[in-house]
Amino acid sequence: MEFDAEMEKWMIRSSVNKLWTLDGTGRIQASAVKKSADTCFTLHWQQNGQVVFEASNGKFIGAKGNGHLSALSTSVRETEMFILCLLNRPQLVLRGEHGFVGYKGNSNKLECNKQHWNVIQLVQIKNGSYHLKGANGFWQVTTDGTVVADGSYPTEFILEIHEGCKLAIKTKDGRYLRGEQSGFFAADGQKIVKGCLWEF
Repeated sequence: MEFDAEMEKWMIRSSVNKLWTLDGTGRIQASAVKKSADTCFTLHWQQNGQVVFEASNGKFIGAKGNGHLSALSTSVRETEMFILCLLNRPQLVLRGEHGFVGYKGNSNKLECNKQHWNVIQLVQIKNGSYHLKGANGFWQVTTDGTVVADGSYPTEFILEIHEGCKLAIKTKDGRYLRGEQSGFFAADGQKIVKGCLWEF
């Protein structure tokens, strides 16, 4: 997936370097070599972490029984929802607008204004969700929303890819990880704001 800043939409490139494109019949083909309006798609993230692709014809892409994709639907059903997974990316380093995500001193509490990064392991679980693991254990959201990295009972996170190839990370109950200049780092974002987007 590639974000096109000019169109403010996403392009999907196949393993043979061809772009997905919408043809005249509503089918999606991996056959384009150049960018056009028909190779650009809008992503609509769902509460459950799945994503819906909207094509240039204003219709949603769905999977047919034979595996073919087409953009013919005006409503979102199960066949129009997809799971995006980060492949070949077992580790992350997160940087927000105030610095890197890392440990607060010698504690297991995480902050987001660090000069140096900590490597985070991605552990993929069911339905495209992830557990995040630091050097001292799994990330866990505490009752006050702060995040610690010593949990033996990991919190399940959903990763959403947004403009500029940034991640929004949210809990299964819909709270986004948000950071402040002071280093405050918690799962308390009700909607995506600048402090909820992370370079990875």
